Amino acid sequence: MESEAPSVRSGVVTDHAGRRSDGAGVGPANARLVGGVWLPSNEKHLVEMLVHDTTRREVDGQLTYQYRKLERALQFVPADRRRRAVDIGAHVGLWSMQLVKHFQFVFAFEPNPIVADLWRWNVTAENALLRRVALGKAETTVGLKVYEGHSGHTQVSGAGDVPMTTLDHFGFVDVDLIKIDVEGLEASVVKGAEKTLLRCRPVMVVEQKGEDARMGLKRDGALGYLQGLGMKAADCIGGDYFMVWP
Repeated sequence: MESEAPSVRSGVVTDHAGRRSDGAGVGPANARLVGGVWLPSNEKHLVEMLVHDTTRREVDGQLTYQYRKLERALQFVPADRRRRAVDIGAHVGLWSMQLVKHFQFVFAFEPNPIVADLWRWNVTAENALLRRVALGKAETTVGLKVYEGHSGHTQVSGAGDVPMTTLDHFGFVDVDLIKIDVEGLEASVVKGAEKTLLRCRPVMVVEQKGEDARMGLKRDGALGYLQGLGMKAADCIGGDYFMVWP
């Protein structure tokens, strides 16, 4: 089974009290609804980002996160070349829930079960699928470090039982956009995606905010690796680089 998220009929929505429109209950356990988005009940950081006056943005009745970055990414992807988008580090689906409106299919990856459980509650469209694995440069298993109140800062850390695979493992031939936000291991992800990148030549949004250096890795390693493949940075917003092919 490729996605273990709860089955929710396309079009089912929840109001701000958590009531589902199909009458099937009051929503997932250990979660709360913030501006139409399901988040872990103990989440603090993302709540602040969603509701803060300077970052607040509502689309189709739901609050959004990093929406201006998504809009900028779409400017580099022609409307007639929006087949598959890949959301790596999908969290609760804040990017996926918007990408499904612009691409034929969204394939998402999220290893943290706390937020992966909420992904399908937020991404109700049928043209999306979540795999609960971490992506890197090799097949292995890893551990996860989850920060209290800041689930978006979850990091791969040491040994564990969480499966890790490579993007190349999936053999995609139709990827037109890849977003990577994996808290410092972006370089590892792109190394495990090289065949896919060279085959599909997608636009990429890659976070490079120095988290790799804080983990003892080469700073901006993903950026340098992609440039070595022939990509160039077309723009940068808040530490997220928009990489394109010449």
